[in-house]
Amino acid sequence: MNKFLSFLKKFWIDIVVVSSLLVLTGVTFTVVYFPKNSESLIANVYLKKEKIKTINLTELGEKSEIYTVDIDEDEHVHIEAKHNSIRVKESTCPHQYCVHSGWISEEGRSIICVPYELIISIEGYSPYDVEM
Repeated sequence: MNKFLSFLKKFWIDIVVVSSLLVLTGVTFTVVYFPKNSESLIANVYLKKEKIKTINLTELGEKSEIYTVDIDEDEHVHIEAKHNSIRVKESTCPHQYCVHSGWISEEGRSIICVPYELIISIEGYSPYDVEM
């Protein structure tokens, strides 16, 4: 017992620092890797930096819905959305990177079509969120 107390007296600062680092690492891991508790997911569609549509993905059923974004007369993007997920189904853009992105369903994910300046981003939404 006497050796243990002398050990604590010698290294108490080291023990506090290591314990604090372990707690900080655990908190960081929890915040980064676990999803936020939002009540629903929404997808915001932006065209040339302007929000043109908001889709509540949580309220959609398993049957998919198609939304069309007309860029010009001959240029368009078809967006397909179903319960908690969204994708670009078809686009007339040259490289089709937005189509090949596939389905996204997690908060913070985005699909970007650079030629048309189209962005689809998923955000969490809670009616209890407070904006400041």
